[in-house]
Amino acid sequence: MAPLLFSIFILDLKNVIPEGIAYKLCADDLKLYAVSETIDQRRRIQKAIDSVQKWCDENDMILSTPKCAVLCSKQQHMYTLNGEILPVVSSVKDLGVIMTPELDFSLHITKTIQSASLICNTILRCFIIKKPEFYVGLFKSLVLPRFIYCSEVWRPYLKKHVEAIERVRSKFIRRVSIRCNVEKDSVKLPLISQMHIENDLRMYNRLQRTNNLSRYLNIRENNLRSNQTVSTVEVARTERVNNMFAWRMVRILRH
Repeated sequence: MAPLLFSIFILDLKNVIPEGIAYKLCADDLKLYAVSETIDQRRRIQKAIDSVQKWCDENDMILSTPKCAVLCSKQQHMYTLNGEILPVVSSVKDLGVIMTPELDFSLHITKTIQSASLICNTILRCFIIKKPEFYVGLFKSLVLPRFIYCSEVWRPYLKKHVEAIERVRSKFIRRVSIRCNVEKDSVKLPLISQMHIENDLRMYNRLQRTNNLSRYLNIRENNLRSNQTVSTVEVARTERVNNMFAWRMVRILRH
Protein backbone atom coordinates (compact mmCIF):
# COMPACT_ATOMS: atom_id res chain seq x y z
CA MET A 1 0.00 0.00 0.00
CA ALA A 2 2.83 2.40 0.87
CA PRO A 3 4.43 2.28 -2.63
CA LEU A 4 1.03 3.02 -4.17
CA LEU A 5 0.47 6.01 -1.89
CA PHE A 6 3.95 7.31 -2.65
CA SER A 7 3.31 7.00 -6.40
CA ILE A 8 0.14 9.05 -5.99
CA PHE A 9 2.00 11.59 -3.87
CA ILE A 10 4.61 12.33 -6.55
CA LEU A 11 2.22 12.43 -9.51
CA ASP A 12 2.38 16.21 -9.71
CA LEU A 13 6.18 16.20 -9.94
CA LYS A 14 5.88 16.02 -13.72
CA ASN A 15 4.14 19.39 -13.72
CA VAL A 16 7.27 21.24 -12.60
CA ILE A 17 9.56 19.75 -15.26
CA PRO A 18 10.08 22.32 -18.06
CA GLU A 19 8.96 21.62 -21.59
CA GLY A 20 11.64 20.00 -23.72
CA ILE A 21 12.97 17.86 -20.86
CA ALA A 22 12.06 14.19 -21.00
CA TYR A 23 11.82 12.19 -17.78
CA LYS A 24 11.31 8.71 -16.42
CA LEU A 25 9.95 8.13 -12.94
CA CYS A 26 9.96 4.76 -11.17
CA ALA A 27 9.08 4.84 -7.46
CA ASP A 28 11.56 7.35 -5.98
CA ASP A 29 13.99 7.10 -8.91
CA LEU A 30 13.86 10.04 -11.33
CA LYS A 31 15.80 10.45 -14.56
CA LEU A 32 15.88 13.69 -16.55
CA TYR A 33 17.32 13.64 -20.04
CA ALA A 34 17.57 15.98 -23.00
CA VAL A 35 19.87 17.15 -25.77
CA SER A 36 22.52 19.48 -24.33
CA GLU A 37 24.30 20.89 -27.36
CA THR A 38 23.48 24.57 -26.90
CA ILE A 39 23.64 26.97 -23.97
CA ASP A 40 19.84 27.29 -23.92
CA GLN A 41 19.42 23.51 -23.76
CA ARG A 42 21.87 23.29 -20.85
CA ARG A 43 20.08 26.09 -19.03
CA ARG A 44 16.81 24.23 -19.50
CA ILE A 45 18.31 21.10 -17.94
CA GLN A 46 19.59 23.12 -14.98
CA LYS A 47 16.16 24.70 -14.63
CA ALA A 48 14.62 21.21 -14.53
CA ILE A 49 17.02 20.17 -11.76
CA ASP A 50 16.23 23.35 -9.79
CA SER A 51 12.49 22.79 -10.25
CA VAL A 52 12.72 19.25 -8.88
CA GLN A 53 14.77 20.53 -5.93
CA LYS A 54 12.18 23.22 -5.22
CA TRP A 55 9.32 20.70 -5.44
CA CYS A 56 11.10 18.46 -2.92
CA ASP A 57 11.66 21.36 -0.53
CA GLU A 58 8.00 22.38 -0.73
CA ASN A 59 6.88 18.81 -0.03
CA ASP A 60 9.32 18.18 2.85
CA MET A 61 11.35 15.65 0.89
CA ILE A 62 15.12 15.39 0.81
CA LEU A 63 17.06 14.68 -2.35
CA SER A 64 20.17 12.55 -1.82
CA THR A 65 22.81 14.50 -3.72
CA PRO A 66 25.49 11.73 -3.42
CA LYS A 67 23.13 9.41 -5.30
CA CYS A 68 22.71 11.87 -8.19
CA ALA A 69 25.00 12.06 -11.21
CA VAL A 70 25.28 13.33 -14.77
CA LEU A 71 25.67 10.89 -17.64
CA CYS A 72 26.65 12.45 -20.96
CA SER A 73 28.61 11.53 -24.08
CA LYS A 74 31.08 14.33 -23.44
CA GLN A 75 31.44 16.74 -20.55
CA GLN A 76 29.93 19.98 -21.76
CA HIS A 77 28.61 21.69 -18.66
CA MET A 78 28.62 21.45 -14.87
CA TYR A 79 25.19 21.03 -13.32
CA THR A 80 24.42 21.76 -9.69
CA LEU A 81 21.92 20.44 -7.17
CA ASN A 82 21.30 22.29 -3.94
CA GLY A 83 24.52 24.24 -4.45
CA GLU A 84 26.67 21.16 -5.07
CA ILE A 85 28.22 20.25 -8.41
CA LEU A 86 26.85 16.96 -9.71
CA PRO A 87 29.60 14.48 -10.66
CA VAL A 88 29.91 13.43 -14.29
CA VAL A 89 30.19 9.63 -14.42
CA SER A 90 31.07 7.18 -17.18
CA SER A 91 28.44 4.65 -16.11
CA VAL A 92 25.55 4.33 -13.70
CA LYS A 93 23.38 1.44 -12.54
CA ASP A 94 19.79 2.18 -13.52
CA LEU A 95 17.24 -0.25 -12.05
CA GLY A 96 19.82 -3.03 -12.08
CA VAL A 97 21.30 -2.37 -15.53
CA ILE A 98 24.64 -0.59 -15.94
CA MET A 99 24.16 2.24 -18.43
CA THR A 100 26.80 4.23 -20.32
CA PRO A 101 26.41 7.37 -22.45
CA GLU A 102 26.99 5.33 -25.62
CA LEU A 103 24.48 2.64 -24.55
CA ASP A 104 27.29 0.11 -24.70
CA PHE A 105 26.38 -2.72 -22.34
CA SER A 106 29.77 -4.44 -22.34
CA LEU A 107 30.39 -3.48 -18.71
CA HIS A 108 26.98 -4.76 -17.64
CA ILE A 109 27.55 -8.04 -19.50
CA THR A 110 30.98 -8.48 -17.91
CA LYS A 111 29.65 -7.81 -14.40
CA THR A 112 26.71 -10.15 -14.98
CA ILE A 113 29.02 -12.96 -16.10
CA GLN A 114 31.26 -12.43 -13.06
CA SER A 115 28.29 -12.44 -10.70
CA ALA A 116 26.76 -15.56 -12.28
CA SER A 117 30.09 -17.39 -12.17
CA LEU A 118 30.49 -16.64 -8.46
CA ILE A 119 27.03 -18.02 -7.77
CA CYS A 120 27.83 -21.19 -9.73
CA ASN A 121 31.01 -21.66 -7.69
CA THR A 122 29.12 -21.07 -4.46
CA ILE A 123 26.47 -23.64 -5.37
CA LEU A 124 29.08 -26.31 -6.08
CA ARG A 125 31.03 -25.49 -2.91
CA CYS A 126 28.02 -25.58 -0.62
CA PHE A 127 26.46 -28.86 -1.75
CA ILE A 128 27.75 -32.39 -2.33
CA ILE A 129 24.45 -33.91 -3.45
CA LYS A 130 24.75 -36.38 -6.33
CA LYS A 131 21.49 -35.52 -8.07
CA PRO A 132 21.94 -33.37 -11.23
CA GLU A 133 18.32 -32.14 -11.15
CA PHE A 134 19.10 -30.50 -7.78
CA TYR A 135 21.84 -28.37 -9.34
CA VAL A 136 19.75 -27.65 -12.42
CA GLY A 137 17.02 -26.26 -10.16
CA LEU A 138 19.50 -24.03 -8.34
CA PHE A 139 20.96 -22.77 -11.63
CA LYS A 140 17.51 -21.90 -12.95
CA SER A 141 16.48 -20.09 -9.78
CA LEU A 142 19.74 -18.31 -8.88
CA VAL A 143 21.80 -17.91 -12.07
CA LEU A 144 19.43 -17.70 -15.04
CA PRO A 145 17.51 -14.69 -13.64
CA ARG A 146 20.72 -12.65 -13.80
CA PHE A 147 21.09 -13.39 -17.50
CA ILE A 148 17.41 -12.86 -18.27
CA TYR A 149 16.63 -9.74 -16.22
CA CYS A 150 16.03 -6.82 -18.62
CA SER A 151 17.79 -8.68 -21.44
CA GLU A 152 15.49 -6.84 -23.84
CA VAL A 153 17.61 -3.78 -23.02
CA TRP A 154 21.14 -5.17 -22.82
CA ARG A 155 21.03 -8.43 -24.81
CA PRO A 156 24.52 -9.06 -26.30
CA TYR A 157 25.09 -9.17 -30.03
CA LEU A 158 28.87 -9.45 -30.22
CA LYS A 159 30.06 -13.04 -30.63
CA LYS A 160 32.57 -12.73 -27.78
CA HIS A 161 29.83 -11.71 -25.32
CA VAL A 162 27.36 -14.37 -26.46
CA GLU A 163 30.02 -17.08 -26.15
CA ALA A 164 31.22 -15.79 -22.76
CA ILE A 165 27.68 -16.07 -21.38
CA GLU A 166 27.18 -19.56 -22.80
CA ARG A 167 30.50 -20.65 -21.28
CA VAL A 168 29.07 -20.07 -17.80
CA ARG A 169 26.27 -22.52 -18.62
CA SER A 170 28.60 -25.04 -20.30
CA LYS A 171 31.11 -25.00 -17.46
CA PHE A 172 28.36 -25.51 -14.89
CA ILE A 173 26.99 -28.49 -16.86
CA ARG A 174 30.46 -30.03 -17.08
CA ARG A 175 31.11 -29.64 -13.36
CA VAL A 176 27.71 -31.05 -12.43
CA SER A 177 28.21 -34.05 -14.73
CA ILE A 178 31.54 -34.78 -13.00
CA ARG A 179 30.06 -34.24 -9.54
CA CYS A 180 27.11 -36.53 -10.22
CA ASN A 181 28.98 -38.98 -12.47
CA VAL A 182 26.55 -38.60 -15.36
CA GLU A 183 26.81 -37.72 -19.04
CA LYS A 184 26.79 -34.01 -19.86
CA ASP A 185 23.82 -34.48 -22.19
CA SER A 186 21.72 -35.61 -19.23
CA VAL A 187 22.13 -32.22 -17.50
CA LYS A 188 19.37 -30.26 -19.21
CA LEU A 189 19.81 -26.49 -19.22
CA PRO A 190 18.44 -24.25 -22.00
CA LEU A 191 20.71 -22.10 -24.14
CA ILE A 192 20.75 -18.61 -22.69
CA SER A 193 20.77 -17.07 -26.18
CA GLN A 194 17.49 -18.89 -26.90
CA MET A 195 16.01 -17.56 -23.67
CA HIS A 196 16.96 -14.04 -24.75
CA ILE A 197 14.98 -14.54 -27.96
CA GLU A 198 12.00 -15.77 -25.96
CA ASN A 199 12.29 -12.74 -23.70
CA ASP A 200 12.19 -10.44 -26.75
CA LEU A 201 9.06 -12.17 -28.01
CA ARG A 202 7.37 -11.85 -24.63
CA MET A 203 8.14 -8.14 -24.58
CA TYR A 204 6.79 -7.80 -28.13
CA ASN A 205 3.52 -9.48 -27.10
CA ARG A 206 3.31 -7.32 -23.99
CA LEU A 207 3.72 -4.13 -26.03
CA GLN A 208 1.11 -5.40 -28.47
CA ARG A 209 -1.41 -6.07 -25.68
CA THR A 210 -0.89 -2.63 -24.18
CA ASN A 211 -1.07 -0.85 -27.56
CA ASN A 212 2.47 0.53 -27.22
CA LEU A 213 3.97 -1.31 -30.19
CA SER A 214 3.61 1.69 -32.51
CA ARG A 215 6.20 3.58 -30.44
CA TYR A 216 8.87 1.21 -31.70
CA LEU A 217 7.60 -0.48 -34.86
CA ASN A 218 5.57 0.31 -37.97
CA ILE A 219 3.19 -2.52 -38.85
CA ARG A 220 1.34 -2.46 -42.16
CA GLU A 221 -0.95 -5.05 -43.71
CA ASN A 222 0.10 -6.70 -46.97
CA ASN A 223 -1.12 -9.37 -49.37
CA LEU A 224 1.63 -11.84 -48.55
CA ARG A 225 1.36 -14.97 -46.42
CA SER A 226 2.59 -13.06 -43.35
CA ASN A 227 -0.32 -10.56 -43.73
CA GLN A 228 1.84 -7.74 -42.40
CA THR A 229 5.06 -5.83 -42.98
CA VAL A 230 7.08 -4.84 -39.93
CA SER A 231 9.72 -2.10 -39.87
CA THR A 232 11.30 0.13 -37.25
CA VAL A 233 10.13 3.69 -36.66
CA GLU A 234 13.68 4.97 -37.20
CA VAL A 235 16.62 3.83 -39.29
CA ALA A 236 19.54 2.34 -37.36
CA ARG A 237 22.64 4.44 -38.09
CA THR A 238 25.10 2.31 -36.11
CA GLU A 239 25.66 -1.40 -35.58
CA ARG A 240 24.89 -0.97 -31.89
CA VAL A 241 21.48 0.55 -32.58
CA ASN A 242 20.81 -2.08 -35.24
CA ASN A 243 21.01 -4.74 -32.52
CA MET A 244 18.68 -3.08 -30.02
CA PHE A 245 15.21 -4.41 -29.25
CA ALA A 246 13.10 -2.89 -32.04
CA TRP A 247 15.60 -3.70 -34.79
CA ARG A 248 16.16 -7.23 -33.44
CA MET A 249 12.40 -7.83 -33.41
CA VAL A 250 12.10 -6.94 -37.08
CA ARG A 251 14.63 -9.67 -37.93
CA ILE A 252 12.99 -12.19 -35.58
CA LEU A 253 9.53 -11.58 -37.03
CA ARG A 254 10.80 -11.87 -40.61
CA HIS A 255 12.06 -15.37 -39.83
